[in-house]
Amino acid sequence: MASYNGTERSAGTRPDSALEVIECSVRATSASSADAPVISNVTPASGSSLTNGASISFDLTDPSGASDLSEFFVVVKLPASWEVAYDLNAAAFGPQYTGARSSITNGYSFSLARVGGWGLRAGQSITVLCLPRDAAGLTSS
Repeated sequence: MASYNGTERSAGTRPDSALEVIECSVRATSASSADAPVISNVTPASGSSLTNGASISFDLTDPSGASDLSEFFVVVKLPASWEVAYDLNAAAFGPQYTGARSSITNGYSFSLARVGGWGLRAGQSITVLCLPRDAAGLTSS
């Protein structure tokens, strides 16, 4: 699973239409075994900034190939709610998300953004969980 934790930083007063800068801590975590799905190439990199309308991108691969991925969800924890950003079984982004999925060797490359932006206020954070499982039941942890 990959996760993102961030907080908005603002200097003084800003109009609501201004871009918010969100500090993000990003990590791709290891697979439960050598045959499990892997999340990699996560952007933004740990400690980098993310503007309100920016995308988050990452790759999902499985050593046995994309056809071995049995389920995959991207879930976003916002300050007041949880949202499903992507569902592999439905092959669709959630209603609050836009993005792209493209095929790569042994998997997919994803880019996603929240419609209307991430909408964080000072002191708030988000967590993005990438939850893959393959046909053998192996997951990333």
